[in-house]
Amino acid sequence: FSALGPEILQKGAPGKVVLEYDRSAPRGMGSVKCSGNYGADLYPSSLHKAEGYMVGLYLDPVEQRYIEEFNVTNFASITKDGTYITPEWTASILPSITNKCLQQLAKDMGLKVEQRRIDFLKEVDNFKEVAAVGTAAVVLPIRSLLMRDKVFTFEQHEVMRKLQNELVAIQTGDATDKHGWTRIVQTTSQSTSAPATGSKARL
Repeated sequence: FSALGPEILQKGAPGKVVLEYDRSAPRGMGSVKCSGNYGADLYPSSLHKAEGYMVGLYLDPVEQRYIEEFNVTNFASITKDGTYITPEWTASILPSITNKCLQQLAKDMGLKVEQRRIDFLKEVDNFKEVAAVGTAAVVLPIRSLLMRDKVFTFEQHEVMRKLQNELVAIQTGDATDKHGWTRIVQTTSQSTSAPATGSKARL
């Protein structure tokens, strides 16, 4: 995601709801940051990318009703009433540090934040902005999602872009880190007796 061109980052990526495969079993490795978390997605991902869909969105493996995750990133949306919504973390969803930070920044901006079960078909028409959020992408705009023969489209990012810019500014030291997310890292070339003046660790 970090190597995507400016057009995709501006207009958003096309996505597809994956119905033929599950990303994780209900009591599998979905909530663990390990290779087993991503292995089940490799083949389904290759299929929808071959069809021209950059990302795949998985629904829950039991009912295929509630939103879980994109291939390797959390799902987040700004609704038409200005609420930041994201699925509650279950045993099959990886709890993203990036998502946690974005939720806090959304609250700082005065937005309502809801982390809960999201019924895709019942709520998709209320999604204004949709994003895949995670370490590499930070925020990847999603412009559309195909489910069977229906395409749902979303607006270009405005709120999500502000949240991304604020998070990146904190990571790079260009904005005040009032939540204590960053740390000073002492490099090996520095004396152990000297005060730590190394670069800030990324979130």
